[in-house]
Amino acid sequence: MSFLTVLLSIFISLPLFAQSAPTPKKNSVEDIFIWKVSDELKLSASEEKKFSDIHRELNKQKIQLATQLQKLSFQSKEDPQLSKARAAEVIKDYKKTLTAYNNLSLQELDKVKALLGDKKFLDYLAIKQDINLKLKSLVLGDEPSKAKQPAKLPPPQIIEEK
Repeated sequence: MSFLTVLLSIFISLPLFAQSAPTPKKNSVEDIFIWKVSDELKLSASEEKKFSDIHRELNKQKIQLATQLQKLSFQSKEDPQLSKARAAEVIKDYKKTLTAYNNLSLQELDKVKALLGDKKFLDYLAIKQDINLKLKSLVLGDEPSKAKQPAKLPPPQIIEEK
């Protein structure tokens, strides 16, 4: 179960680290995420297909934009003699690309909400948040179950008066 959680958690951060060409490992993690959402939300076959198409298209765009952001962020290292005008242009391009990248999250909200409806959409957000929290917990070395549950207290001692 924790292995599945790790794979699903990694999926959220894949666009930030992915290369321009999808790898089989990335696709399998993406498939697991889609399956997990479909299973948790009990999506019909047509809903799952639509969700899968939406998710894959947005993820493809995220990968492309993340690659562009990565290239732009290394401009000064590639050209140490970068002029002020060129540096300003790179920063402007970076900001434009970052805005486009962030807008994909808003598009995801709109498209998935339109597909699932309000109740299932809130459940979808909870599933994504749970996966994100588990990923952060794994990266930090904490177990998510320990982070959510308060510490167990010892059983009360019985004191008898004499």
